[in-house]
Amino acid sequence: MLAHQAGLPVIDRPLGLGDLNGSRTLSRALAEQRPAWEPGTRHGYHGQSLGWYESELVSRIDPGKRRIGRFFADEVAAPLGLGFHFGLPQDTDLDRVARIQGFRPWEVMLHLRAMPVSFVRAYANPRSLSARAFGNPRVLGTVENFNRPDVQAAEIPAANGVGQVWSIAKLYGEVATGGAALGLTDATMDALRVAAPPPTNGLFDGCCASIRGSPWGTSSRSRRSGSAPRRSGPSARWAWAGRLRRPGYRYGLRVRDEPHWISALGRSS
Repeated sequence: MLAHQAGLPVIDRPLGLGDLNGSRTLSRALAEQRPAWEPGTRHGYHGQSLGWYESELVSRIDPGKRRIGRFFADEVAAPLGLGFHFGLPQDTDLDRVARIQGFRPWEVMLHLRAMPVSFVRAYANPRSLSARAFGNPRVLGTVENFNRPDVQAAEIPAANGVGQVWSIAKLYGEVATGGAALGLTDATMDALRVAAPPPTNGLFDGCCASIRGSPWGTSSRSRRSGSAPRRSGPSARWAWAGRLRRPGYRYGLRVRDEPHWISALGRSS
């Protein structure tokens, strides 16, 4: 699952935004989903479904039945004093949250030089894995909707983590140095260092048309591979990860200067 080889990038049962915070509808949808390929044989970006599957696993292992948003808040954010959330609290000052900018579905066709053609073709087909992986609930199919307060408040662990830049750095730094403050043992760290076996049928991305880029959070201002962060409004900037020479994904990162919050979509792997 963590290596995006489970064959479960798509959820076929229609979901609403209200189903995402631990509903039985979401649990049933995940349990009944048939893999698009035999697990372990192919690789395909589980761009949104990954977080919900992780949350279901956490809630079944945790004695308190906490889902990943609550578990992270109690067991990771609180001990480290992090300002980071999966599901933004209602009392958050939304003026501190940076806005995501991204292509609307029709705008993708206007940026064929910025987007891989194979992905554009797949994403334009509503029956493709590419389109289905990012369009359930339907509101999530448009990147701009991640600026909506109701979307930011929903628990979408793979896509809508919101927090401060220093908190992300502190968390990565803690894990990189052994995770003592989180109670991580040597056995746990050793297990985390073990790379997943590659899929038996190769690294072709079965979900995103074998691309090495993603539209999530991109901007025509920063579409060139390896471009440096550029200004995009008052106290805001784009950070852009260029094309990778190994299978993975580009991502866009819109931030405001501290102490403002950060919004992020996508990741590289």
